[in-house]
Amino acid sequence: MLIPSGSCSGIVKHELLELARFLTELAVCDYYFVTRKPSSIALAAVLNAMDGMSSSRLPEDVRQRFVESVRFVAGLDCDNAEVEECQVRLRDMYFQG
Repeated sequence: MLIPSGSCSGIVKHELLELARFLTELAVCDYYFVTRKPSSIALAAVLNAMDGMSSSRLPEDVRQRFVESVRFVAGLDCDNAEVEECQVRLRDMYFQG
């Protein structure tokens, strides 16, 4: 994952990955995601998992560095409309579940 080592605890990284994994599994249950790019779904899941963490556990600068790394390394824009739509849909599914 593109989170710099030493920027947060191993427990926080584990929880972040587990929630992101759960959110991607939710996407499999909704036909809406069939027409979406897998990278948009995955990024939306990670961003939602990050949003669910307090700034004391996952500092804002770590999140910002992640966003910049994703843009630089993978060429993905976290503000892309498809990513944002996936975030909303996954968030709704998570809180309805």
